[in-house]
Amino acid sequence: MVALYVLVLVVLICAITDLQKQKIYNFITFPAIIAGLGLGLAFNGVQGLVNSLVGMLIGFTIFLMMHILGQMGAGDVKLMAAVGALGGFPFILYALFLSVVCGGIISLLVAIWQGRLLKSFSNIFRALFSTVMPGVTRQPLSEKNSTQIPYACAVCLGSIGAVLESVFRIFT
Repeated sequence: MVALYVLVLVVLICAITDLQKQKIYNFITFPAIIAGLGLGLAFNGVQGLVNSLVGMLIGFTIFLMMHILGQMGAGDVKLMAAVGALGGFPFILYALFLSVVCGGIISLLVAIWQGRLLKSFSNIFRALFSTVMPGVTRQPLSEKNSTQIPYACAVCLGSIGAVLESVFRIFT
């Protein structure tokens, strides 16, 4: 339970810094990863440590793939690794799913607000199919050709949703 309190604090701080400065700081994410691993070990022994490691690796790997595709920053990858370390497995699966859903909703709303809906769908298509379809080229994302959002906000909302599910079983 302590790890979940730390997790909520970490995602809230990162969402605020991402909104204000478009930055997720390593001095927040790295200690959070270490704290998650340490708390897992302290409260549940070796099994807790393994659980935290698996959660960290799943969160890191999934968001790293999205980072490689140019869909998010490296800070988001480290933040999701911290969420996985603090929440463990299977918590990270809920957090990932809800974060991606929240990110999609936020992106859709921002794209509509900025009048970039069709351009955003084009970017998504190109990112998904550029590696498997000849003739489809991926455009590097920049402010002029994409809708960028502070993804830590989506991770924050998704992670808090996963905490609520974990504690209160609101979705099941």
